[in-house]
Parts: sequence; C-alpha cells; structure tokens
Amino acid sequence: MTRRLVAELFGTFMLVFFGAGAVMTTNFPKADFGLLGIALAHGLAFAIGISATMAISGGHLIPAITAGMLAIKRIDAKSALLYIAAQLLGAVLAAMTIKAVLPGGVTKVLAMGTPTIAATITLGQAITIEAIQSPRW
Repeated sequence: MTRRLVAELFGTFMLVFFGAGAVMTTNFPKADFGLLGIALAHGLAFAIGISATMAISGGHLIPAITAGMLAIKRIDAKSALLYIAAQLLGAVLAAMTIKAVLPGGVTKVLAMGTPTIAATITLGQAITIEAIQSPRW
C-alpha cells in the first residue's frame, strides 16, 4: 500500500506543480504561451502522471477519480481514503514548492493560481453558473 500511496502523491504533485506552475509563470517576462500553453502543461502533466503511476496505483491522481472508482467498487473505502489523503498531501506539497521557488510578487498577485469570481458577479450567480456548467450531476 505504501508504494501505491507514494505513486499517488508523486503523480498529484506533478500535476499540480506543472499545471499551477504554468498558470503562475504567465506573468513572467517573455512568457507568451498563454492559455494554450497552460492547457498543454495540464494535459501533459496528467498524461505523464497517469502513465507513470497506472501500473502501481491505477493512476487516479485526483480525488474525483478516486471517488468515482469507489462508487463503482473498483477500490475499497479504506484505500480510497488513503489515496485521497496522499493526493491532497501531494497537492499541498506542490503548492508549497511553487511558493518557495517563485518570487513572492508573482504568487501574491495570482493568488497561487486559484480562480476568483469577477467583481460583476454575485456569489449566488457564481454558484448557479458553476452548478449548471459542472458535469457532476
């Protein structure tokens, strides 16, 4: 089990580090890769992470996939909780690494890559938009 948890932690670390790192570096001088570059960074990190961890842990890498595997009974509840804990730890470690290696001005301005609600949209409107656009239902 330890080997599988380390694989999930590493895969999630890689996904967050390269994905969020791509978002964070868009404000660097001569960083002209834009939205396409960010999408490619996420896609490649996810593809490589899954390929690297598939044979070890199943390549879940994000809690949503682990929850889905639990729902269809491809993983037991105890393993799912351990996977999710490893994934969350990997994500936090990646965010901490990004914060440590990038200049403070960049991470502060971009709020570490987290999305924000536009000033012209209320919280209720944002929740409604998210509920309609999300394929979770």
